[in-house]
Amino acid sequence: MAKYLVIVESPAKVKTIKKFLGKNYEVAASNGHVRDLPKSQLGFNAENNFEPKYITIRGKGEILANLRKEVKKADKVYLATDPDREGEAISWHLYHALKLQDKKVYRITFNEITQSAVKASLKNPREIDMDLVNAQQARRMLDRMVGYRISPVLWSKVKRGLSAGRVQSVALRLISDRENEINEFIPQEYWTLEAALHVEGEKKTLHAKLDSKGQKKLSLANREQVEAIEQELKGADFFVTEVKAERDLSDEIHKFSPSEIVCNEAFYMSGVDIEELKERFGVSVSALDSHFFGDETCRKILKEHYRVGSLAGLGLDDFDAGVIAAGCVMQYLYETQKSTLEHLTTITPYQVGQFMVIDTSTRRNLELVETLREKQKRGSLLWVLDKTKTAMGARLLRSYIEQPLIHREEIYARQEAVQELNMNYISREEIREYLHPVYDLERLIGRISYKTANPRDLLAFKNSLAMIPYIKNLLNEFSSALLSQFEEDLDPLEDLKTLIEEAIIDEPPVSIRDGGILKDGFHEEADKLRHAK
Repeated sequence: MAKYLVIVESPAKVKTIKKFLGKNYEVAASNGHVRDLPKSQLGFNAENNFEPKYITIRGKGEILANLRKEVKKADKVYLATDPDREGEAISWHLYHALKLQDKKVYRITFNEITQSAVKASLKNPREIDMDLVNAQQARRMLDRMVGYRISPVLWSKVKRGLSAGRVQSVALRLISDRENEINEFIPQEYWTLEAALHVEGEKKTLHAKLDSKGQKKLSLANREQVEAIEQELKGADFFVTEVKAERDLSDEIHKFSPSEIVCNEAFYMSGVDIEELKERFGVSVSALDSHFFGDETCRKILKEHYRVGSLAGLGLDDFDAGVIAAGCVMQYLYETQKSTLEHLTTITPYQVGQFMVIDTSTRRNLELVETLREKQKRGSLLWVLDKTKTAMGARLLRSYIEQPLIHREEIYARQEAVQELNMNYISREEIREYLHPVYDLERLIGRISYKTANPRDLLAFKNSLAMIPYIKNLLNEFSSALLSQFEEDLDPLEDLKTLIEEAIIDEPPVSIRDGGILKDGFHEEADKLRHAK
């Protein structure tokens, strides 16, 4: 009957493995490495392709002799040393030290000492992996190259007996480089933006730190950048639509790039691949309780929020599913934001067929708003066209590119407005000049509604409102239907501008807590409290 020899590293494994394999198998241990480079010399020829010189480790002669006896009895030899770089090298050394060239030799590995794992390894033998062996030899030679040449320097300069190996030397280099960086460091202003988020069902607050936008890592160098991003995070657009196919749903999700999708349990059972949605769009999907999706509840909350007696006034008559979705989102925001959501003053229903349907792959290949490879705006169609003066204009232009019009009358109206602006260079440039100092009014309104605006936000709001009468006056010179409608709809809000102008000093502090915000004479009681002793 055939006889098989299994060689492992540790003698502690021998008895257990032999019990698994039975009487046809002999199990022996090498007790770790059996060969190594000689201690008294470098052990390899750096001038001859780093040819190593190996010798038997002192004390391993008897072990090798016993292993050779077992090898002679065996028909097959299985090298079962540990499944790592050192284990692979030990198997290679055993192969040469035991002169197994004329034997049937197999390399097996297992990650656990169980009967199933050991027997499975015997069914999947392989050859010795020389890449792992060479990696171990390179590490060993590097130890010698560094240690044998640098250690004597330490003995003469610091203390005899110290060792300078590959790890210590690299660590010393890292420390040295770091010390040089510290000495050469030039202090620079930097900011971080963190948010305290409420997670439904959790008592603890989730603290998040802004790291990147899309694929681009963000570096915040001043307060203005931080405030601009903070305002951008507090958007107030509320759109409603309905789709009938999974592909249309995918296109809408790609168009808006949401950070979170809320749905009911039925959506999970609908056959839509939720995991694929998460991975493809980098979005979290949360299933809410059924009470969020009650038809009457959703209609009631939308009517109360927008103060209307009928949803027809909001344009939601033909959006049965859309009403439930919008009402669900509104409830979810009320519960998570702990706010009245006063900045959500409008809701915009739209039909998917109202705009050209551009599927996900087409958007990506046409590089409409970001490049195909770098995922950046620079180099995209949006980057070429974007000459806008305000953040609001930039967002509007992006929506125009992502949602092209398909109805001829709307296209002609927009073209007529563009042509008229193009032909009236002076008026167009004047409008651009007046738009330049206008802050992001949509975001400022959001901050004011959330009651997080500071005095300087209100001044920015006032200064932006001051531009509206001039823009409105210039729009009055145009005759195209779209621009005329813009002029008619534009409210100068002069009462708000006047109120802020009369109330707040010209250079207020950043924080309300600092005080000294209101002008003298604006509020009698405030004047008394300010001057009270």
